Amino acid sequence: MSGPVQNPEKYEWAVDIEDLLFRYGHGPEALRHINLRIRPGERVALIGPNGAGKSTLLMHLNGVLRGTGRVRICGMDVSNGFLPQIRSLVGLVFQDPDDQLFCPTVFEDIAFGPMNLGYSKEEVLERVYRSLCQVGLEQHQDSSAYHLSGGEKKRVALATVLVLDPEILALDEPSANIDPKHRRRLLNWLSAFPKTQILATHDLDFALEICERCVLLNAGGIVADGPSREILYDKDLLEANDLELPFCLQGAPGEGKAVS
Repeated sequence: MSGPVQNPEKYEWAVDIEDLLFRYGHGPEALRHINLRIRPGERVALIGPNGAGKSTLLMHLNGVLRGTGRVRICGMDVSNGFLPQIRSLVGLVFQDPDDQLFCPTVFEDIAFGPMNLGYSKEEVLERVYRSLCQVGLEQHQDSSAYHLSGGEKKRVALATVLVLDPEILALDEPSANIDPKHRRRLLNWLSAFPKTQILATHDLDFALEICERCVLLNAGGIVADGPSREILYDKDLLEANDLELPFCLQGAPGEGKAVS
């Protein structure tokens, strides 16, 4: 077993997955022989049709789900002995924010993590306010999340992980249900965020603009893994996996061809 967590930047791989298999109950394999390595600071899009395994893969990064094979985060095995450290390193935002928000107010939802980790009152206040500003919701700290729009809830859920300064952001459909103004604001913020990001998304325009690398999944397996400007320009590959070219490329000269 590995020793205590060190500075994640000292590890070659932020995420190191070997031969991961997982199934729900007695159903078919939801993940099949996944081998995936992601370097610190990479921005990687997980793309694929519904049921491809994108969300399932994200939930293995901090031990919400546990399959067979090996998952290592910043040099540590995802095992019972390291779950507290790993969950402080991996900020997982679920596709449905209602799965993540449960406190009476937005402030309390965001403060829940640092309070339970023993931060001082002053540091909790500073962290919560900073996170609210990052997602543009500082005016809603006393609101109930249940009274917010779907897009606003999504941003509160993001703030609940940003408040802990994670080394890895694992975001499930981060641009879903967000209006164009805040989609752009989120994209700009993520583009400037210096740490590792893994985005499961159907928004291929978002993926093309923000992620330098794409991992295409289908039926629980990795079909392709490479530069976004190769995979997302490959019309035949995308259509063979029930996807379409990003909207910005549809009808463009040279569509369907990889570019350098």
